[in-house]
Amino acid sequence: MKSIRDIAKQLGVPWSLLQVHALMGSFACRCEKGVGDVGVEIELTIVDSSGVAVNVSSASTKQIIFRYNATTSFTGTAASVTDGSNGKIKYTTTGSDFTAAGVWSAQARIITPTKDFRTSITTFAVGAQL
Repeated sequence: MKSIRDIAKQLGVPWSLLQVHALMGSFACRCEKGVGDVGVEIELTIVDSSGVAVNVSSASTKQIIFRYNATTSFTGTAASVTDGSNGKIKYTTTGSDFTAAGVWSAQARIITPTKDFRTSITTFAVGAQL
């Protein structure tokens, strides 16, 4: 597997920015995440089925739910990127978030005054550290 730095360099983005894009029900991880990584920003752009950004500025809850197995999971509270009208939310990792290498699942949850929805579940790899 390539490292976060290698993939970020290939994509032309800062290594600390893990870009993830949500398509109203799914999102795909564009960079590798490592066990114990701190300060990696996981950014999602929530869009509708036409590819138009969903305005999340009125959302009272913005979360990304991560699960490794039946007993290992956590929910990260996300923040809007800018004012949220662009559909972008982000979560910044702590050292205790991803505790095991392997395949993880993720799902975004958004609650606005009129909607409570989750994206579909996607999977991504978390790499081991030496």
